[in-house]
Amino acid sequence: MIKEAQAQGIMKTTIENAIKNSNQATDIEAVYEVRGPGRVALMVELMGKNKGQIETALHSILKKNGGMRENGIANMFEKKGVIVISSEKISLEELENDAIEFGAEDVEQFDEFFTLTCAPNDFSDVLCKLKEKYQIEHSKVEQVPNVYVEVSNKRDKGYLKLLLQALESNPSVLAVYHNADF
Repeated sequence: MIKEAQAQGIMKTTIENAIKNSNQATDIEAVYEVRGPGRVALMVELMGKNKGQIETALHSILKKNGGMRENGIANMFEKKGVIVISSEKISLEELENDAIEFGAEDVEQFDEFFTLTCAPNDFSDVLCKLKEKYQIEHSKVEQVPNVYVEVSNKRDKGYLKLLLQALESNPSVLAVYHNADF
């Protein structure tokens, strides 16, 4: 975690202070598996003072927006390091060669960006090496879906967007990952 923070450009003193303060903090993190409208699977990361507070916040959002907790969703996701690089002035072949050399598992091109994935344990090393040569647009260890669900029903799309907005606007929610293909 310290390497990941350093890879993000966070100063060493800031990291040390955060570690020192974390020993005094009582917040806990939790990850919940959720089924949303249109049978979309969601992984929701939350933080709060205690498990009861976290579950109450999540239950309220799900009840109002057509979601429900469901076991087994985690099997549809895989934790991966995700690094996004602008494709401006970069050839796919050059980036693929560097990605293989640096330890990335996959490179995909989407419009004007390249997305690289790697194992979470390799994330900070791969990111540091890529930063030396490329402009990084986004980097994070994320839950990446193995399987996508096409949401073609307008009603389900609308409810899903409301659920995602409600989750993302809640201060207890750290991150939301889903397998919807709009």
